[in-house]
Amino acid sequence: HKWFFCRLVDDDNNDWTTWKTSFLNAFGQNPVVLANKANDFSYEHGSLMEFYYEKVKLVQLAYGSLSDNALNLMVLLGLPDHMQDQVLLAGYKTREDLQKTLKRLRP
Repeated sequence: HKWFFCRLVDDDNNDWTTWKTSFLNAFGQNPVVLANKANDFSYEHGSLMEFYYEKVKLVQLAYGSLSDNALNLMVLLGLPDHMQDQVLLAGYKTREDLQKTLKRLRP
């Protein structure tokens, strides 16, 4: 409520992009909460590719753009130990390599 009226008084920032940025900065998600969601999300059952895409989305929301290696490690941390071992044995260098490996992996 206060934010809205404060924005109305500020005549210098009337364009949509400025309003949107200001709104997201004022009411955006807590970065610590986003990081916890990304870190805590782990594979339980179902499609490995659905897990992969959801984990990548959460990691990118929390941490922004990461190198392939960092993103792949974050995904692997969400897998059970025996699946991590299988993926590490198969080897991967890129996100695409990890995707191919996960498609071949049986839960």
